[in-house]
Amino acid sequence: MWLAAAVACVVVIMLLRRFVSAIVKFALRGGIGVVMIMLLNSVIGVVGVGAVIGINVVTILTTALLGIPGLALLYAAALALA
Repeated sequence: MWLAAAVACVVVIMLLRRFVSAIVKFALRGGIGVVMIMLLNSVIGVVGVGAVIGINVVTILTTALLGIPGLALLYAAALALA
């Protein structure tokens, strides 16, 4: 009985650790995406191109889920709509 409870506790801890790790990675990617958007917006502002992306929930989620391709997608859409 005690062995089964101990094994169940170990399994739950392993699953929680994996879940927390995924959330931390997602948050880090979102934060890095925000920093990249800010840097690219400042560079684009100096160059004079009219495609600037605002920082909002959609852009943060796009960069957190897709990474660099998501960032490129956002700027491509901004250029297409500008």
